Order: sequence, then C-alpha cells, then structure tokens
Amino acid sequence: MIKKSDLKTFGLIWAGIFMLIGLVPFFISGGIRVWAVLVSVSFITVSLYQAELLTKFYNIWMKIGHFIGGIVSKLMLFVLFFIIFAPVAIFLRLIGKDLLDKKIDKSKASYWIERERQPESMKNQF
Repeated sequence: MIKKSDLKTFGLIWAGIFMLIGLVPFFISGGIRVWAVLVSVSFITVSLYQAELLTKFYNIWMKIGHFIGGIVSKLMLFVLFFIIFAPVAIFLRLIGKDLLDKKIDKSKASYWIERERQPESMKNQF
C-alpha cells in the first residue's frame, strides 16, 4: 500500500524537476520553457489535491528505479573489486605481505594470539 504522503512527495519532486527544466533557460538566455512550467504546475495541482492519480506513474517509476539500482550496484561491485581490491591484493602478494596471517607454520604449537591487556569490564562496552 502506497501512502498518500509518498505520492504527494513524489509529485512535488517531479514538479520541481519540471520547474527547473522550465526556468533554467531564463537565467541563461532569458527564455522560459512554457511546456515544462505547465507540466510542473500540473504536478503540483495533482499532488496537492488528487495524489492518488500518481499511483500508476509511481509504480512504474519504482520498477525502473529498482532495475537501474540492480545494474548500478553490480557495476559498483565490479569496479570496487577489479579496480581497487584486486590490484591491492596482487601488490601485497608480490611484496610477500600476509595481512590476515593465513600462512601455515608447522613449527608453531598453536595459532592462539595472547592478549596484551585483558578486558576489565563488560559494562558500557560502547
């Protein structure tokens, strides 16, 4: 169920976008895009008085947003992995660093790491 306030906000955001499209040329060249201002006024009117009319447009926009979000998230993960993490890992491997201490040392009796300082109290941990 879509809340009326969400539809109202959605409509007002689109009104703002179209108002920008309509008024930006005024500051650049002195003209106004009348069609965009009319669309903006229409969105304002519908948002304030009959927000339910925006339900179908809202649902379509949300589906498009989820689709684009899925693509962008996968693209960002790809970039993070292959541009940042993989080169750092290759560099560390080349210089022989083992940050996680994963190398197996058969001469060690245990991999237990002793604490330098024992915890004093478990109260107010954070």
